[in-house]
Amino acid sequence: IQLSFGVTRKRAFILAILQNMLQYYQFIQGKFMTDFNSNRSIGVTLRLIKRPSKGFWAILEGRRVDSPHFEKLKQPADAVGLIQGPVGAILAASDIAEKAAAVQVAEIRGVCPTHMTLIAVYGDTSAVESALQAVNEQLGSTLFLL
Repeated sequence: IQLSFGVTRKRAFILAILQNMLQYYQFIQGKFMTDFNSNRSIGVTLRLIKRPSKGFWAILEGRRVDSPHFEKLKQPADAVGLIQGPVGAILAASDIAEKAAAVQVAEIRGVCPTHMTLIAVYGDTSAVESALQAVNEQLGSTLFLL
């Protein structure tokens, strides 16, 4: 009886630790995405997709604008960052992202073919996270207010 009681206490203790770790991870992820989107005041939104699904790839690749600059991926990237906003901010963001990490940036076709409002940042997870973080930190400093 004592052995089963001891095992139950250990299980409860381990479950409590795992629940705390999960809550901490969710808190960090939420803070991370909130920090990523600190440039919303200028109309820019950043999203990070880790391990994209097949459906995501089908939609994204169907909307990607072909460019000789973009190297075809032999296998899907580990992560994709999506940056949406006004054209000037998008152009600055693409420059910042490619300079900050080993990523590829591509334009994603929107509803209106004459307006570029979304780019995708392709690469491994850490590189895409670094690129998005750099965009978030540097984009505000590239603005000139009159």
